Amino acid sequence: MKRTLAERAAESIKALWERRAFTQVALAKRTGLWQSVVNRIIHGQQPVTLDVIEAVGELCGIDPAELLADAGSGVKVLNPAEAELLRYVRAWPVSTREALIVFLRFFANEPPVDAQLRRALEYLREMGKGERDRAVAYLLLLHEGGLSPDVRIALGLPATDDERQKRSRTTAKP
Repeated sequence: MKRTLAERAAESIKALWERRAFTQVALAKRTGLWQSVVNRIIHGQQPVTLDVIEAVGELCGIDPAELLADAGSGVKVLNPAEAELLRYVRAWPVSTREALIVFLRFFANEPPVDAQLRRALEYLREMGKGERDRAVAYLLLLHEGGLSPDVRIALGLPATDDERQKRSRTTAKP
């Protein structure tokens, strides 16, 4: 059964409210309606108006047109930059578009840690050997809580206080 735009908007508004994207008080203030009226709108007991749709969009930071889309369709309103990108991509040859899609799938749903690791590796590749060795030592220090004396010596890093004390004890004459 096909739902009307008003029904879609009411469902979207209720779903956003249930996810705490806005409060009834905030919507009442934004629209100038009584909170009891807002409550009836959210619970489908009163029709949704364009003013309410616009206010919910503003409160949630989304284009009000998205509230009218069928929830299962995944339809999103494009911002100007997205629309411009789409215009360019549509003009490309099919093979170029398909290559871009393959490239984008590689990074799609990439966990944040993987993205951070990839950026870190890019930075490390750009560094000179000495800088890279110090960066790796620092990362080991952060990860393991310290560097072994042999790693510190190999990297030319200053000795720790503990290492200096051990050396002074072994070199001190009885």
